[in-house]
Order: sequence, then C-alpha cells, then structure tokens
Amino acid sequence: MRHMRRVTQSLVLALTFLLPYLHLYATARGLGDRDALLEVPLWRFFSTLLFPLGDPEALARTLRGIPGWTFSAGPLSLSDPLLILGPRAWGIGHLMSFLLPVGLTLLVGRFFCGWVCPTGFLSEAIAGLRRWVVARGIRLPEWRIGSRWRYLLLALGAAYSVLTGISIFPWIYPPAILGREVFAAIAWSQAGIGLLFLMLLGATEFFVAPRVWCHSLCPGGALYSLISRFRFLRIRRQADQCVSCSRCVQACPFAQNPMIDQIGPDCTACGACIQSCPTQALAIALPLHKENP
Repeated sequence: MRHMRRVTQSLVLALTFLLPYLHLYATARGLGDRDALLEVPLWRFFSTLLFPLGDPEALARTLRGIPGWTFSAGPLSLSDPLLILGPRAWGIGHLMSFLLPVGLTLLVGRFFCGWVCPTGFLSEAIAGLRRWVVARGIRLPEWRIGSRWRYLLLALGAAYSVLTGISIFPWIYPPAILGREVFAAIAWSQAGIGLLFLMLLGATEFFVAPRVWCHSLCPGGALYSLISRFRFLRIRRQADQCVSCSRCVQACPFAQNPMIDQIGPDCTACGACIQSCPTQALAIALPLHKENP
C-alpha cells in the first residue's frame, strides 16, 4: 500500500508540472509552423508521445486544470469539494465533478490528503527531512496547535464567500496555490506571492511546527474530515491479534490510536498503521462499532 500511495502522489505532483508544458505545446502547435516545432526537443517529445493517440494538439488541450484543485481530462472532470463553497452558479457538469472525490471520501475517508494532495506530499517530505535532522542530534522546536482552527478557517471562508461573493479558498489553499504558481512560472516565467506563502509554510513546518497546515489549519482537510465521519470503510483492529506494541500509534501521522480503537475522521487511509503492525492485526474493513470522536 505504501508504494502504491507514493506512486499516486508522485504522479499527481508530476502532472502539476506537466500540464503547463502541455498548454504551451498546444498553443505552439496552434500558432506555429508544425515542421519548425519539431526542431524543439521538448515539443518533438510531446509530438512523438501523443501522435499515435490522435491529433497531438487536441489531445494536449484535453488535459487542463490544477491537480488537487480542479482537473479535467476530456469529458472527465474532478473538483475539490471546497470549490462548492464558492459563490457561483453550479451546473450539472460542475456538480458531477464533485461526485468522485466525495464518493471516495464516503468510501474510505480522507483519502485526498493521504493519496492525492500534492502539497501534502511535499509536507510529508519536509517532515521526513526534519526527522532525519533531529535523529542526528539537532534539536528543533515542535509546536502544536489544535485542529479546531481549520474548522474556524473553513467557516470564516464560507461566510466570507456568501457575504462578499468572492471565494478566498483559492488564495489560501496550498494545492490551488501550488498549481497556479507552477503554471505561472512555466508558462509566463513569473512568480507570485503564493510562492512566498508556500516557502514560508515549508520553513515553518521544518523549523517550528511539523505538518501544521495539514494537522491544524487546512480548510480543505476540515471539509474532508466532516465528510469522512460517514465513511463506509475504516481501519479495524483484531483485538485477539493485537500485542499492544504501539507501533501503529507511532506510525500514524495524524495522531490516531488504532491500538485502542481510537480512529476518527482525520484518518487519511494512508495505511501506515497497517504496515507497521507486526501481527497484522489491522485492516481496512466495515466498522463494527460506532465512530470515535
């Protein structure tokens, strides 16, 4: 499971960087001399890759959006549920784009945070580097703040959207910021204030408060946690196989406690607890008891 999760996260992050180049390629083919474009190694690579599948220009234009925020591949469209809190008129097509993310969350829980979010992946990498540094004797502060702050940000952002008609979530939500900044850097050679925000957030998580955004501040994570309370499948413990070694507790990045069946809606279905269990006492299955708060 761990390797599959890493592959999924890596593909989403790679797609974040690939989409701007596909946009540039489609634009270049639409405006330029097709033969002259073959002299550019990158455009020649895209032509070689896409030509067997059909019209390269049309195919390049079918992939659009910001992975982790809004993304479309031809008729398939996916959007973060946080988008629905924005002040706009939603058509059937837009509403359909929420079905898969919401449906998967209702199935297994807060999967987006553990499997898809590109900035969550980067945050994990920063946390891993921090652990490596600390393990070598360098002491770093470890501040913690309560998770209720993210629900406050979610409520304030939704209220602001209703009152002003302007959604602030695209400007404070790291997946949207990352995709927008990467596109601006590649397509227009520009960097905005969003890049500074991401750099400051990464520095804060490394030096002061590990994974503070995912744990305590992310409004998207708050919304996924609310939906996740009704999830169909959950981490289940076989009590007769559990030896109370606490390895699952140490492995969980979101302070859940599978050893005593305390697994709340913050569970991202990352599988870290399952893989760490030496007796295979944990598995994803139907719940046999009421959800823990």
